[in-house]
Amino acid sequence: MQPSCQPTVQLSTSSATSPVLASLSFTDHVRRLLGQCFYWPRQIRVIRRTLTTDTIKALVNARVVNRIDYCKAVVAGVHDIHLRQWQGVFNAAARLIVWRRKYDSISSTMRDLLHWLPIHQRIEFKLCLVVFKCSHNLAPKYLSDYCQPLSSNPGLRNLRSAARAW
Repeated sequence: MQPSCQPTVQLSTSSATSPVLASLSFTDHVRRLLGQCFYWPRQIRVIRRTLTTDTIKALVNARVVNRIDYCKAVVAGVHDIHLRQWQGVFNAAARLIVWRRKYDSISSTMRDLLHWLPIHQRIEFKLCLVVFKCSHNLAPKYLSDYCQPLSSNPGLRNLRSAARAW
C-alpha cells in the first residue's frame, strides 16, 4: 500500500489544539446572524408607535429580511434546526409589521398580506432562479461554467432526467 500524498485535516472541538479550526462552525455563524437579525426588530418595536406601517415594513426589509436573504443559496441543505431559527426571525419581523402578539398565528398573514415565502421555499426559489439564469446565459460566467445540462455529460446521458435538460 502506497502512502497517501494528500494532507489530511482533522477538525478539533477544543480551541486549545487549534483555535482557527475550532472556530470554523456554521452554528456559531447562524447564532451571530440571528442575534443581529433579532436586534433590529427589538429596536424598531420601541419606536413603532411613531412610524407608519410602510416605514416599519421598509425598515424590517432593509435590516432583517435582506440580511437573511443575502447569500441564502449557500445555506441550502443545512439542518432543519437552523431553518426553524431563521423562520422564527421572519415570523418575528412579520408580527412587528402587522402588530401581532408573540403567540398569534402569522403564517397566513405572511403569505397573503406580506407575500413572503417560508424560509425553506425562499432558499429553493433562489436556487431555481440561479439555475434558470445559468441555463439562459443570464448569470455570470463563473456560475454558468458550473451549471451544465446532464445531456452534455457522457456518463449521465442515459438518465431519464437528461432528456428533459435545457
